[in-house]
This record gives sequence, structure tokens and C-alpha cells, in this order.
Amino acid sequence: MALLNSLSKFYKDKDVLVTGHTGFKGLWLSSYLVRLGARVHGVSLHRFPEISTHLPHTCERIFTSTHYLNISDPDIPSIITSISPDVIFHFAAQALVIKGYHDPFGTWDDNLISSYQFLKYLRSFNSKEIKLVVATTDKVYNPFFATHYPQGFTEESPLGGLDPYSASKSSLEGLLSSIFRTSKASDLSHVHLAVIRCGNVIGGCDFSPYRILPDIFRAVESNSAITIRNKHHVRPWLFILDSLSGYLLATMHCSEIPSIYNLAPSLNDHLCVQDIVDIACSIFPLQVRHLTAPTSYQETTFLKLNSSKAYSNLDWRPRYNSSAAVMNSLLSYQRLLNGDDPINCISLDIQSYLT
Repeated sequence: MALLNSLSKFYKDKDVLVTGHTGFKGLWLSSYLVRLGARVHGVSLHRFPEISTHLPHTCERIFTSTHYLNISDPDIPSIITSISPDVIFHFAAQALVIKGYHDPFGTWDDNLISSYQFLKYLRSFNSKEIKLVVATTDKVYNPFFATHYPQGFTEESPLGGLDPYSASKSSLEGLLSSIFRTSKASDLSHVHLAVIRCGNVIGGCDFSPYRILPDIFRAVESNSAITIRNKHHVRPWLFILDSLSGYLLATMHCSEIPSIYNLAPSLNDHLCVQDIVDIACSIFPLQVRHLTAPTSYQETTFLKLNSSKAYSNLDWRPRYNSSAAVMNSLLSYQRLLNGDDPINCISLDIQSYLT
């Protein structure tokens, strides 16, 4: 309840622009912001491109306005002017590692070039202070330095993602660092920046490809086997509402000095892919196949983030450990399989989380 009161006091009656509002995190964040009393505006390239079967367009009812175009489109400045946002959450991106291998140039266009153009557009909207929160990823860190950080990568650890997705996101961080070090010369002194590097975020109503929980959902829904790759890979699995609470708190602390935060579960709370499959098998009659041959995709075996800075500066803590995050997410998918409305599933989880 204390979190609800604090966040509501800040966000109530604010105009908030969410880029990528039709994506997994974008839709959850938008629903969360509406619960806090904000007026939420969305900009995305498509209307729920990967999840239209499960999320009806009626979910647009939670938004004050929606706009469907690329964030680099020349019409974006007029949209920003009409919204006059107090806060911008920049989530629009190509967010999948494997898709980056299939379409590297498109990934760079989406994650770096379009973001660069979007920043240029913000220069012209200088009539008020804007808090800008940019989502990058836990994969911006250079994996060759992992052994130097036994307590997990910190915000000061070397960047340098290897695959197209990770590299495009670490390059975006380089762009942001360069521009905001010279924010006055860049005409962005009115923009206060926070960058969030988040662990592997999980929750219901994610229907993206190449992700373990959506793959489990699709396998159960179609009564088919799920194929598991890299069953021993370990990730910092973080519940969607824990993640978004970190974003919301970081916004409240935005200042003239740009900030960066890792958000991840505690250092000793990490599950491998097989652990998640085992939890799923306790709920669903799941058929599992394991890939025995190595894939052609280079993925980090063990990834661990240190969130001490967020603990100290934001007073942020994940409420769910990794096992609880997985279980809660799977139960949300179970409600969908039983015919519940996706927006209702999200709202119920938000209500439970905040009380």
C-alpha cells in the first residue's frame, strides 16, 4: 500500500507517453499507470503485432490516445506537442536476441537509428521539463568480463553486447551517454534521463516468440511438445510488476544528472531454464523435447546483475523471488487458457501486487 500511495501521488493526472505500448512491457506499464491515475498515450508501429489473437483491440480503451507509426516518423513532433508529456517511457524496440540474428540491419534501425531520430525530435519540445526513461537490457554488458564480477555486473561494468540485439542496445547507451554529457549543446537540457537495464522479465500476456514462458503457453494451448534449448542457461528472471515498479521509481528520481540502474532479483536467486520447465510441468501436462545439438545462436550461459544501486537509491526490492515470479506468470497464462480476458488478467495481477 505504501508503494501505491507513493506512486499515485507522483503519477496522478500526469500525461505519460509510452513508446512500444503494444508490446509486452508496454501494455503492462500502461495498465499500471492507468491504475495510478495517469493519462497514458501510446505510440507503436503496429496494433499488437504479435499478440492480436489473444489481445483484442478493445485493450485500447485504457489509453487516452494511441498513434501507430514509427518513432522516427516526421509526424512524431506534432504528436509530442499535442500530448505535452510529463514523462516518456521509451520501450519501442526490436527486443529479441534471435530475431536480431535473422534481421540484423532491421534490429539496428529499430534500436539505434530510430531512437536517435526520436531524441532529435525531443529537442523541439522544450516548453517544459520531461522525464525520459529508456529501456535497454541486461545484455548490454560484455560477457567476456563476467568472471571479473562474481557479484554480478554493476552499472559501471564494461559494455559490449556481441549479437546484433545486444550490440544495438549497448550502442544506444553510448549514444545517450554522449548526447546527455553535452545536453545543453544538444538542446536537451529540459530532458532528465534514466536508463534501465533489466533482467529477463516474465509475466502473463507475453506472446513473443523465442521466450520460454510464451513457448510453454503455446505448447499447452495447441497440445504440442515444447522444444527446449540451453536448458542449463541461467538468467535473472524478474516478475513484470517488480520490473515496472523499478522503472516508475527511477522516473521519480530523474534529475539533471542522467542515471542508470540495474534491476534484477537478489544475487542468489537465479533459475536455469530447466527449473522453469519443472515448475510448468507441475501445473500443465507439458510435453518436453530437448535440443541436443548446439544452436547457431551465441547466447550467454550465465547472466547475473547486481542491483545494489537500485536498492540504495530507489529503495526498490523485488517482491517476488524467481520461483514465485514463474509460478505467478504461469497461473496468469492458465487464466487465459480458461477464457479470461487478458486485460482483466493484467488488472488482477496489478491489484494483487499493490495490496
